[in-house]
Parts: sequence; C-alpha cells; structure tokens
Amino acid sequence: MTGRLIFDNEILVDEIGLRTARYRDVHIKSAYQPVWRFRDGVLRARSVEAFARVFREGVAVPAVEFLAQVEPDERFYVEWLCQTLHLENYPNIGASGVELFFNYDPRVNTDLDRSIAQLGEMAERLGRLGVDSGLLVCEITQADTLDRDTFVRLAAEIRRLGMRLAIDGFGVASATLDHVRTVAPEFVKFDGAFLRRVMEEPAALHLLSRLSNSLKAAGALVIFEGLETPGQLVTGIETGADYLQGFLLGKPELAGSHFDDRPWRIEHFTGLGDRVVPLYAAS
Repeated sequence: MTGRLIFDNEILVDEIGLRTARYRDVHIKSAYQPVWRFRDGVLRARSVEAFARVFREGVAVPAVEFLAQVEPDERFYVEWLCQTLHLENYPNIGASGVELFFNYDPRVNTDLDRSIAQLGEMAERLGRLGVDSGLLVCEITQADTLDRDTFVRLAAEIRRLGMRLAIDGFGVASATLDHVRTVAPEFVKFDGAFLRRVMEEPAALHLLSRLSNSLKAAGALVIFEGLETPGQLVTGIETGADYLQGFLLGKPELAGSHFDDRPWRIEHFTGLGDRVVPLYAAS
C-alpha cells in the first residue's frame, strides 16, 4: 500500500465536529495526555501526546489487544489512519498552540519512502487546519531498529517538513547516547520504568542529573514520562526534567474533553512520600 491515503470514508464527523475512525468492526477515538512544561517552579500543560482508544460495539478494547489482531500488512494502514484521526481532532483539544507528540514505530513503517510520504501528508493536513507544523513532534520509538543512514535521513525529512524530533524510551535498550549524537533531537524522553529503577539506587540519581545536563548541553529538552507517584515527580524535577508526563498529572482524555492549560506550582513535597501531592494554581 503506497501513495497518499485520504480516508474519506473511514473518518466520521459528528454534529459538534468530533472525529472518529472506522476500521472493520471497531471505532477508534483520539485521546490526548497532557505533557507538562516545568519552569521556575511552575507546571503548565503546553503539550499533549496522542493515543488511540478503541471500541467494539461500544465496549472499550485495549489498544494493544486490538493491534495484536491487525494483520501485519494492514498495520501501517491502521497506524496512518490513527495519526490522521489525531490530526483532524487537533482543533478539539480546546487550546491553541499546543504541541502534539505522535509515535513513530520503525517496526511498523519499514518502507522509508512510504513513511516519508506519510509524514508529508501529516504536515500538509495540519497546514490545511491552519496549524503550524512546528507544533508536531515525531516521537521515534524503538530507535535501535533503524540503521544509521536511515535514521539520519528520517530525521532530516522530519525537520524539512517543519516538525521536531523526539527520541522515546531513553534509558532502555531502544535509545542510547549514540542515537542522540546522531540526530540531535529536540526532545529526549526518559522511560518511566528506567526512572523507577534509578530511584532504587540513590547513587544513580547523581548520574541521572549529569546525563540530563549532558542532553541539555546538546540542545535537547528532557522529558520524564510514566510518572505515577509524587516521589517520581519530585525525582524527575530534581534530576533535570524540562517536561513531565504521567497518570499523576493527567490521564489521556478523549478529544473534546476540557483541556486545562492553567499554570500550577508545586508546594510542600518534602516528606509527602507517595501521598497525594497538592498542586496549587499559580498566582
């Protein structure tokens, strides 16, 4: 399957402008999880990561379970359909100027030319919505499956289209400093499981801070994802996070839900352990 895909019949629009996608016997909806920028003691949700929510006969189906049932030769089509849906629902996030992170898995998009065509279509579609393609962040997962030349070409194409680049899963086998040095991404995402392991070894926290500083010196913004407890949030901040993401700060919400972009400041964390953290509106 090559070339441009329009999805005229697969994407449905309701009376208030929300889009859903149809694939065989399921309906797919867009959900967006806030990604919070941390600066000068204040948190502000200025980005989101897009996720697919799948429903069969009105009953939610885990996305992992659904994708496992998709035939391999249909996987690229489904991924592209979901990305298109998330872009079409961008105006339904409910806030302007929000950065949109979307996942790119090289194991699905094995044909580089086809993948580049997909990225071009995404940038064009966002332009038709009147949204700057610079707000799109291509989040590469499983970076270790790309050879160096392919990785460099893909990164160059992402930037030619005006998008920005993030490397996901840093701290696990799929992303290393070599990947960062090769393409100089604008964002580096630390895996939540990695952060939790580091927290078990106090001596490792100093090394994590040094690593964060090295990434920043290379021009990357550091994101800690998968945050579930106040302790993890504090650790992320203390070891150099620029952005923070996780269920503690907000779960993925369906397109059309209220998006709260008010600034918040963090008060009285020390000694709270894993109890609920009070987040107070910043003055």
